[in-house]
Amino acid sequence: MAITIVASVLGTAAGGNNVTLALNSTAIDDIVVTWGGFAGGTATAPGVISPTGYASVWVNDSAALDTKLEWKRLTAADPSVLLANSGDVADAVGYVAYVLRGVVPTGSPFQGGTQTSIATGVPNVPSIVTVTANAMVLALGANDILDATPGVLDRFSANIGGSTNDTDDLSVGGAASIIAVAGSTYASVWTTWGSGVYNTVAVALTPASVVAGVVDTSLTGFLASMGAGA
Repeated sequence: MAITIVASVLGTAAGGNNVTLALNSTAIDDIVVTWGGFAGGTATAPGVISPTGYASVWVNDSAALDTKLEWKRLTAADPSVLLANSGDVADAVGYVAYVLRGVVPTGSPFQGGTQTSIATGVPNVPSIVTVTANAMVLALGANDILDATPGVLDRFSANIGGSTNDTDDLSVGGAASIIAVAGSTYASVWTTWGSGVYNTVAVALTPASVVAGVVDTSLTGFLASMGAGA
């Protein structure tokens, strides 16, 4: 079973408000991945307020940008997720979420580690080496500028992105790609995103078809087993 995107959602807020992301038709064993935070840098932690059950993958707390990557395997349908503001009315807030189906149903959904970059410039997603065929790579970024059109990543789909104007501006975005052949790796740069202080993360998720005893009878699975595919 290949990984599919059930929903890709963006939400932003000004004036120190929380962000609520509506999730589309979630089901048991779906994986929800959330990413984002706020500009300005405060003592308040970014990330999920509710519902419970989200696990932290990576967090960055700096003077310019606070971001966090989290995930949850659903045990019941979650209609939405509430994400934190900074507690400062001057800070822009922004998050994205991906709801994924067909991810390995037990243990950690991730492979290849968590690849991160903190720098100044155009957001550049670090490369990640996939371990299994048909892994899904999520590329996630944020920076401290106002830019409503960050563009797209080469060879990625499900591109989402947006920006919030405040005293401390924020742009946030994400994209996804199925990597057919294990061991494949590439980095990418958003086409039109402006330069600023940025955080980027790349993670890869394992498809359910690699679970012992599960045979993927789809054309995608057959091609992957033969070392072929896009």
